[in-house]
Amino acid sequence: MSALFSRNAKLAVAAIMAQWLLHAFWQVGLSSLPLALRLTVLALALIPGVPCLIAVLRRQRSAAFWAGVGSLFYFSHGVMEAWVAEPWRLLAWLEIALALLAIFASSSDGLRARFAARKAAASR
Repeated sequence: MSALFSRNAKLAVAAIMAQWLLHAFWQVGLSSLPLALRLTVLALALIPGVPCLIAVLRRQRSAAFWAGVGSLFYFSHGVMEAWVAEPWRLLAWLEIALALLAIFASSSDGLRARFAARKAAASR
């Protein structure tokens, strides 16, 4: 699998998995809710990372792409939580940071290739 992934792609996949753990930790604060409702909320929070996990298990090169796409949801969620919920602000900022890490890591190889091709075309 290491031949399929660059270092940045591995970083993107690790960041989205860290976001899964963050959401599992987040559920501890919801202990006043019934267990079934907490599990439902946790399952909904994990949905954006499922395509990434499937791609990793299938050893597909698209795992980093799906990590970046799923992280867009986590970024939006983190911004909303940071804006609205005072007690969750620190976790929300951590979620924003992890999402940005995954987004930039998953797109850095493509950006580098695009600008290298543009630079090579300009030097002709």
